[in-house]
Amino acid sequence: MRKAILLGLAAVLGLCAQQQRQYEAYTYDGSGNRYGGRVYGETRRPGELSRTERVVSVNGRAVPLEQVEEKVILDTPGHKVVERVIHRYSQDGRPAGMEKVRIEERRDATGKRTTTATIYEGDVNGRFRLRERQVTEAVTKGKTLETLTRVERPSVNGSLKVVERRRMRQVERDNGLSREVTIYRPADGRFAPAAKEVTEVVREGNRETAVTTQYNTTATADGRMGFAGKTVKEIVRRPDGSERQVVSVYGASAPGRPISEGGREQLREQILVEKQVQADGSVVERTGVRRVSLSDPNRLEAYQPVSEVICRGNCLPPPQPKAQEAQQQTAQAGGQEQQPQTSETAKEQRTVVIRDVVPPPAARPQPTAGPGAQPAAQPGPQGTPAAKPGQQPAPQPAAQPPRRREPVPRDRPDPKRGPGS
Repeated sequence: MRKAILLGLAAVLGLCAQQQRQYEAYTYDGSGNRYGGRVYGETRRPGELSRTERVVSVNGRAVPLEQVEEKVILDTPGHKVVERVIHRYSQDGRPAGMEKVRIEERRDATGKRTTTATIYEGDVNGRFRLRERQVTEAVTKGKTLETLTRVERPSVNGSLKVVERRRMRQVERDNGLSREVTIYRPADGRFAPAAKEVTEVVREGNRETAVTTQYNTTATADGRMGFAGKTVKEIVRRPDGSERQVVSVYGASAPGRPISEGGREQLREQILVEKQVQADGSVVERTGVRRVSLSDPNRLEAYQPVSEVICRGNCLPPPQPKAQEAQQQTAQAGGQEQQPQTSETAKEQRTVVIRDVVPPPAARPQPTAGPGAQPAAQPGPQGTPAAKPGQQPAPQPAAQPPRRREPVPRDRPDPKRGPGS
């Protein structure tokens, strides 16, 4: 019986730790008609992730399009290894290849983090060959995070050769952050800047604005770094988990216009993403886009629906209690917030207080009464008359410290004990 209870408890805990999500993705055509219907199923367990994407084939049946399996191989202090296997299929559900990614993360005593992601490409027979390796070294100093990534690919002779370097610097602020990423590629026997991305994030209440500007060397005729594009993302989050995103995309010229070097940025399109929480707990995310009119570059056309994604299951992150949030903020400031008191903790503290203030009197053996006799009255504390049978005991006064009694000579009887004691 006990074994069955333990097995049942383990099963319940396993279900609680498991998180399942199911996505249904639809697209819209130019006339606003919704069609398609890709289905994504995702299951998360401690240390494991499984995700399957299915699509309806020409025969009308659901077939797999991609399947991802992720598992934590090793997780020790300072060392973690994750393996991800991706199975790809054709439109009719036949295997079309595999990809395996091994991610290894190490931390040293100084706090430096080194992450190595090795990507293998497999065929339908299960044979894998090395395709790429990415090594990232991250160092955190206060509110500044700096990373250096090198991308290596096999050369003609089979050895790994560095083909790209990436440098990132991110500075956290109280109301946002700033991030700059620079990509270096080989040019004339050395690594030279080829692209750069600068992001500025500002948070104010439930609003967040992120401005990302891209630069690259292909935007100019002489190979210098020039403006390539910019996105402005405005996010408004609501307490129920829903949110609204408006993404404005800018380019070096308006659609249908020639690119002029050194010209000012032009708005090309706006993307609207609405995420709404339904009454049944599901989350619906609708995406629409409106583009600049070809006849008037200063006018935006009406929004056109593009896609719709429906999520069922554990789609929203769990809310963080305010007490826990305040505790984290206080801990960061160097203090420690007092934990909220539960009923069991309060009960235990009350018991301790009662034992310290009013200790129970020592139990004395009482004579056994015969059948049908009235129970004897229990003696009260000193100075309190005993309660009669059927009568409520008198309220007990607060305990007083014991008084010191003078020794009584043996030739005189003790008045409190009475004669013959």
